[in-house]
Amino acid sequence: MDKEFKESFDKIFDRLDGVDKNIEQMNVRFDGVDKNIEQMNTRFDGIDHNIGEINNRLDKMDGRFDTIENDVKDVKAGQERMQKNIIASLGEYTDRIVSHFDDRTEALNKRTFAVETKIERLHK
Repeated sequence: MDKEFKESFDKIFDRLDGVDKNIEQMNVRFDGVDKNIEQMNTRFDGIDHNIGEINNRLDKMDGRFDTIENDVKDVKAGQERMQKNIIASLGEYTDRIVSHFDDRTEALNKRTFAVETKIERLHK
């Protein structure tokens, strides 16, 4: 019976050795999986860092665009004021020219009237 027990135990031990080998192979594979997961985590950390930098750049660009939009609005408002000022200035300048010519014309008419009056007196 000892022999039978021994043979039974030997078979069990052989099977356990096979299970141990399989577990060792699985452990090696799991170590590889763990290593791959660590590499993926490292890559994801790099991606997260890059995305953070991109977000910072986009935030800066948003600030710049806001500044540009405000500057464009200021330029448009200034242009509108300038157009109104130019129109008003041209109107004033035109009024001055007309007034100047009216004054000159009036003076010339007075002179012409004075000359005509003298000519009329001389003819009489």
